[in-house]
Order: sequence, then C-alpha cells, then structure tokens
Amino acid sequence: DAMIPSSRLVPTSLNKGRPVVLDEPTSEVSVSIRNLAAKFVGAVDSVEAQMVPTMKKKFRLFSKS
Repeated sequence: DAMIPSSRLVPTSLNKGRPVVLDEPTSEVSVSIRNLAAKFVGAVDSVEAQMVPTMKKKFRLFSKS
C-alpha cells in the first residue's frame, strides 16, 4: 500500500530529535510518510462516519463503563 524510500534524512532528523516531515517537508520520504498517514486518516474518518452516535460512546478508549 505504501513505500517509504530510504533516505539519510531519517537518521539525521532522529539525531536532532525532530520528525523528518518537519525538518525536510518537501523530501521524498516526507511526502511518502504524509501520503501513508492520509490513507489511515481517511480510513478512520470513513469508519467513524458510518457509526451511529450511540456506538461512538461505547468505544471510547478511556471511558467508564
């Protein structure tokens, strides 16, 4: 579904303690990571849109039963 290219920018940004998508936003690796994230966000949005409001309350991560 996705290919994240190898890049020297990744270890460099890890050493700096900053995500590569913030340090080098136009790099090929950053664009690939954003595209992968967009696929997940789109999948979550479509699932939540199909849920009825009462079902959302039952599936909260830290809610009281």
